[in-house]
Amino acid sequence: MSRISHADAPAMDDCGQRLYDAIWAQRPRAEVLGILLHDFQAAARVIDTPGYIQPGGFWTFKLAGVQGDNLIRLHIWPAGRPDRTNTEGIHDHVFDFTSLVLAGGAPMVNTVYTPLPDKDGPVSIYNVNYLDTKNVDVEKLRGRFMPVAQYQDHTSTGEYYTLKAGDFHTSVFENESFGVTLLATRLDPTIRCPRFFFDAHATPQMDQPRRPISVERRQMVAHLLQSLG
Repeated sequence: MSRISHADAPAMDDCGQRLYDAIWAQRPRAEVLGILLHDFQAAARVIDTPGYIQPGGFWTFKLAGVQGDNLIRLHIWPAGRPDRTNTEGIHDHVFDFTSLVLAGGAPMVNTVYTPLPDKDGPVSIYNVNYLDTKNVDVEKLRGRFMPVAQYQDHTSTGEYYTLKAGDFHTSVFENESFGVTLLATRLDPTIRCPRFFFDAHATPQMDQPRRPISVERRQMVAHLLQSLG
């Protein structure tokens, strides 16, 4: 599934591998930033690399990948997320990841949940089956659940956070502030597809990510460089 959904990521070159390794090893922000901006030339690559404005209102750029298994992802969170088309939902991923908060007006807040089976629970769990890089098929699983928050952490600029494949969570910058995160992901082949929670009595409408046009990309790159100093 991950290989299908990320098939459009550019192949990872030697410089990309250095960047990936630095993120995964949680090297200091200044070191990672130097590789990202100067060696990897991320500002130039973002102009052409696959990019999406997600339904949650943040921007995703797939900077490089190895057959969809290992990826470098740059996430940009505009203040207030004006392009958001849905509410922030509890979800998981098919990959483990390490994320560096490159910039942020406030901490990144991650809340991890456990779904407890409950016949009267408010949510169901849905599988997201990717048909290609853009289109998905949503499958409702049996049962109802009560999502219970297990822990919450706050990650400031220059710090890292990690999540495992299959961890149900929400991630958002506190107070809807502007922020930038840089992720190294590693596919977990034991997990078939990502999942999310949704109202057990409703049918989810899967909004498709929108590709930013050229002028939007250039404006975002300018904002990105300004925020990174």
